[in-house]
Amino acid sequence: MLDAGRGGATSDVRPPHDAAKHVRFACVSDTHTQEGLLQVPPADLIIHAGDALFKNVDADNNPSVEHLSAWLGKQDARKPLFVGGNPEGP
Repeated sequence: MLDAGRGGATSDVRPPHDAAKHVRFACVSDTHTQEGLLQVPPADLIIHAGDALFKNVDADNNPSVEHLSAWLGKQDARKPLFVGGNPEGP
């Protein structure tokens, strides 16, 4: 988790990671083709909770989530999970 401290500065306040006792989640949503602007902390599971596309297309004007899939694969996470929102529907 990133915490905004005094003056708006952010600091990493994540606890030490003991994989036997803790699972780290990184959750994002409503990126609307702008996921590349995010700085996502390391996680065991990254969840994108929908609305990745904008007007039913990705940043390359393709009606698919392949661009998002490639971005998720580049994140420092063991597993990615994508749950489609209304722009990703048929």
